[in-house]
Amino acid sequence: ALPQSERIDLHLDERAAPLRDDYRVGFTYSDCFVDDARLVVLTARDAADRGAIVRTRCECQHAKREDNAWVLSLESHDTTETVRARTLINSCGPWVRSFLDRIGVPSRHNVRLVKGSHIVVPRLYEGDHAFLLQNTDDRVTFVIPFHDQFTLIGTTEVAVTDAHNPQCSDEEARYLCDAVNRYFRVPVTVDSILWSYAGVRPLFDDGSSKMSRVTRDYALELDVHGAPILTVFGGKLTTYRSLSEKAVDKLRPWLPEAGPTWTATAPLPGGDMSATQAASLGEELARAHSAVEPATLRALLRRHGSRAREILEACGGDLGAIRAGNLTDQEAAWLVEHEWAKTDEDLLWRRTKAGLSSLVRDPDGR
Repeated sequence: ALPQSERIDLHLDERAAPLRDDYRVGFTYSDCFVDDARLVVLTARDAADRGAIVRTRCECQHAKREDNAWVLSLESHDTTETVRARTLINSCGPWVRSFLDRIGVPSRHNVRLVKGSHIVVPRLYEGDHAFLLQNTDDRVTFVIPFHDQFTLIGTTEVAVTDAHNPQCSDEEARYLCDAVNRYFRVPVTVDSILWSYAGVRPLFDDGSSKMSRVTRDYALELDVHGAPILTVFGGKLTTYRSLSEKAVDKLRPWLPEAGPTWTATAPLPGGDMSATQAASLGEELARAHSAVEPATLRALLRRHGSRAREILEACGGDLGAIRAGNLTDQEAAWLVEHEWAKTDEDLLWRRTKAGLSSLVRDPDGR
């Protein structure tokens, strides 16, 4: 269980050292965190290990109902393939409604597209605790330790109409800097920003007039005018597992072979151990592969958990050259073979955050 929340005196608690003296009272609470990109890819890897066929960089160009089934036209790498399916789940996120329009399925629901941007700056303070800062616009900003040498600051909330290629704007960057500077002793400026990224949230449109009040919940809509299609409006990674179980439950009449729900207690690949077991595995692998740099081994364990052993055994402990951020030749090969990595961006920013190593400044700030 996580520790209970409590009120603290910010002038007496060393964790509040980065904050200005203007603030005296604060509150602590505990939460969980996860690498979002690795959560997604490991969920896909788990499905593939259980028999699913995973297609990346594949687009459904067309879908039609035919003889109580769906006939789908899939396009990937300049090739087109036709497949049949008993059921179809539309979980296209920001493009959920446009996909329905493409295949001619009506719906009474829609989503509102909201861009959220983050900035990454050099580490602002020591410790593994984060800060939640109240803004003047009734929103909050998170300040979070990020991959040892950095601090992650986010997020914004900007209504958009196009989900393709979102970018953090100059205005959003200034907004996040201002939010931190109201609280922190050492100012953060746009010149401090090493990297930024943005995503688009597909919020279920519940008719709220104020963006911050739009529900973060989701809606599942089942259309059974022929072969069934289940559409997911809204939703987020925090509740993805329970959402998925509810989605499958709605399709059980068409999936009679589906067993009872089971995901609540099933670990994802590499996660089949406790924190104590993970520490023991790290010590064991360090003894067995003493030639591997400790930082490289820690990175391997953090990204792959118990599967780090498989990666090391597959190459006899010789991980090859380090290319960036403790990403080695052999780990990159593993990511290509087992996690569908195709490009440098996949390797450096999605499957890992090894690309952050290119952002480290020297003592002169260069």
